[in-house]
Amino acid sequence: MQQLLTIALLGLLAWASPTWANDFAQQPQYAAFKQKALMQGLQGERLDYWMAHCTRNDNVLKLFNKPGESAEWHQYKQNFLTPTRYSKGRAFADKHMAALQLAEQTYQIPTAILLGILGVETAFGANMGEFNVASALANLAFRGARRNDFFSNELLTLIILSEQGKLNARTLKGSFAGAFGYGQFMPSSYAKYAVDFNNDGTVDLNNATDAIGSIANYMQANGWQAGQPIAIEAQFVGTDPEQIICNSIDQPTTAISLYQKGLQPKYDAIYAEDPVCGIRLFDKTGPIYFFTYPNFRVITLYNRSRMYATAVWQLGANVVKQAN
Repeated sequence: MQQLLTIALLGLLAWASPTWANDFAQQPQYAAFKQKALMQGLQGERLDYWMAHCTRNDNVLKLFNKPGESAEWHQYKQNFLTPTRYSKGRAFADKHMAALQLAEQTYQIPTAILLGILGVETAFGANMGEFNVASALANLAFRGARRNDFFSNELLTLIILSEQGKLNARTLKGSFAGAFGYGQFMPSSYAKYAVDFNNDGTVDLNNATDAIGSIANYMQANGWQAGQPIAIEAQFVGTDPEQIICNSIDQPTTAISLYQKGLQPKYDAIYAEDPVCGIRLFDKTGPIYFFTYPNFRVITLYNRSRMYATAVWQLGANVVKQAN
């Protein structure tokens, strides 16, 4: 009888305290990751529970390590500035105009910029990704060759948000890099900027209204200047264009200083003391130039590429123009 009781008790304990295995527990970085989770108040068995649903995926690493394409602007823009993308943008704008207008009123972010980000990031929700976000982040955190700490922190943030009931790491789908929703937020961006814009009690970035409000909140929080320009077309009439190209758009100069070196506005007026940068892209017909303002820099916080920010700006402007 005593032996039977012992066996029953052991079985009960095993049921009450399950052991969760995962594909990454033997990776060298996992012990430190688990310790960090414990220090942030997450119980070890709960971390193991969420990690048990993360699996190895070589395709994540293959896509992440794919060499970057050295496309010029005339090639890059073909992915976004197309009649098909404009048509999708107009349909999205018509369907969600109330949310777009409310976001503009609430956060002072132009509808054109919101549409531009949604269009470039996911083609207005058509390409939000089919990877399990937690698994993608785990592969990049524990098996990737670069930015391991960044992805490790994003994975831990996702698990904590899941433990709080705000997300579900077991089912959340997104990109191979761990971004999700209409606006492709990383978990840390969700934690900081995502809002319940439709007031239904949940923050769901797969919901267009919540995504619109969250993107607008992100842009405002990161320094968007309401009513200020984004960029204006320019022409170069000097002798050395390298002198007017900003090494970093985080460090603007004055418009007059670039003007004196040969960068001039093509159509619009510009004030001498405007804080601007000069950028150059390469179109089929040759180099094209722009004065960019601090709001252009805010767009690049989504993606540091100057071509990305230009595509967002021009896509959104074209969608709004064609909708009117």
